[in-house]
Amino acid sequence: MQRQGVRLTREELYEKMWSRPAIALAEEFGISGRGLGKICSRFEIPVPPRGYWAKLAAGKDVTRIPLPTAKSDVPSEISIQPSPEGLAAALPEEVRSEVTAHRQTTCAFSPRWSQSIL
Repeated sequence: MQRQGVRLTREELYEKMWSRPAIALAEEFGISGRGLGKICSRFEIPVPPRGYWAKLAAGKDVTRIPLPTAKSDVPSEISIQPSPEGLAAALPEEVRSEVTAHRQTTCAFSPRWSQSIL
């Protein structure tokens, strides 16, 4: 199913960024977490620092960085388009399941191999 794009103001995206973890928002928008971070950077939207959500969950005091006034060259509306379906969606089911199985296998740790690197 194809996701629709989203249009937000800077203020709306700022509020969303401080209401839920970025990875959850990125998934909602159909983009990567890194892509969402780049959008926030481009539109000068501060994001919660590392550990913010853990501190909030633990009941500790957290500081919310205020949204600065945008420079005149920063657009007021943000359009977020979901990432296109990955190439994996075009693969036959048997190939996708083989790739998935391969990704789930783990390599045994070999101390001898790691020592040769050192």
